[in-house]
Amino acid sequence: MKHWLSLLLFTLLGMAGCASPIVGAQCKPGLSVCSATCVDLKADFRNCGACGHECGRYLCEVGVCSHDLRPDAGGPIGDGGLGDAADGSGFGYDGGSLDGGPIGAGRTDAGKFVVDAGLGGCSLGEQECGASCVNPSNDPGNCGTCGHVCPVGQVCSAGGNCSVACDANLTLCGGRCLDLTSDPDHCGGCGTSCSSGICEGSSCADAVPGHVVVIGHDYLAANNTMRRIAGNAVFLARGAPVQVLVYTGEADPASVSGVEAAINYVQTQSGRAWKKTDAIEVIVTRQLLDADVFLIHAQANARKSPLGKLGQQWGNALRGFVAAGGVIVVFDAPSTVNDGTFRLLEPGLLFSAQKRETIANQQLQVVVPGIGVATQVSDRYMSARDTVRFVGLTLPGTVIVQDTSAQPVVVHRVIVH
Repeated sequence: MKHWLSLLLFTLLGMAGCASPIVGAQCKPGLSVCSATCVDLKADFRNCGACGHECGRYLCEVGVCSHDLRPDAGGPIGDGGLGDAADGSGFGYDGGSLDGGPIGAGRTDAGKFVVDAGLGGCSLGEQECGASCVNPSNDPGNCGTCGHVCPVGQVCSAGGNCSVACDANLTLCGGRCLDLTSDPDHCGGCGTSCSSGICEGSSCADAVPGHVVVIGHDYLAANNTMRRIAGNAVFLARGAPVQVLVYTGEADPASVSGVEAAINYVQTQSGRAWKKTDAIEVIVTRQLLDADVFLIHAQANARKSPLGKLGQQWGNALRGFVAAGGVIVVFDAPSTVNDGTFRLLEPGLLFSAQKRETIANQQLQVVVPGIGVATQVSDRYMSARDTVRFVGLTLPGTVIVQDTSAQPVVVHRVIVH
């Protein structure tokens, strides 16, 4: 009996130790203090590698966000995102100009961006590692993945592998292996920068227009006119096939199927093809390099704060993607837990509205039929259920479809950087 009581006491003490891992004024070995709590930076998805560095729906493995979903990630994206701004938007960015410099902190002398969660996140092709944005394809201190340091005398090349020399098609510039045929900061030679931000064939090119299309339908139900609008938006891109990076996140599976059916409908009608790649939250900024279109499904089940955090993480990269001629297509739908999927675009100053409102099934008017998104679309069509409108647009854009109150339902922005 005494032995059993001793064992019970030992177990209870052990449980108390787990609940309060701080010993004296310090954490137990292997743990670090984050917000007055001891955490394991190698495995805590909310503090992965550094305090406050979250992996969203993915596991933290040895201090690096992995591509593997957490076992408990089947529900809405977890908490721990940005606090809501004073205006209720959930973002709190401080504005800026699309024609000005990139959102976020300036480059350091190490060639990295210092991460400021309130100013847009990492740029196109970069990934957040600790407190900095790096390019794992050529960063010798984070080669291929965060924290992987190349041995002395080696470079980071071949898309993220340490080697004794750069690949044949790359050139060593400032300790990094770069493609001088397409790098806008080193176009045709180390240090040669393109004012347009576009380098093609080792020469600076004039800017090509990028597109942002926001569609107030979730395609749980759709008619052929609605399908044509969704497909036309995707096929604004020039690829053959069009490479479409698709972010599903917390979208309704039926909505996802409806959108893909719409794109396939236009594919059949037009003879053009598209290829889908699933977006992974933590590396979207790198995946965009290989995409023609970034498609974001209506995030009906995503909570406001985590959705805002994603917008902050992607802001710089989305700006760069559109500036390089990319196409972003966002679908939106009613939600009880967020105030707009479109708010993912606000930190990058790509689209903004005062609010999203659900409207009843009604006859919608196509304002500019026959061109672009409205190609081969009739001048009127009936909306399906779960249609929304965007009230109080605060950035310029062409209203393609409006409701009976002349409020926008589909908006198309053409952006030349």
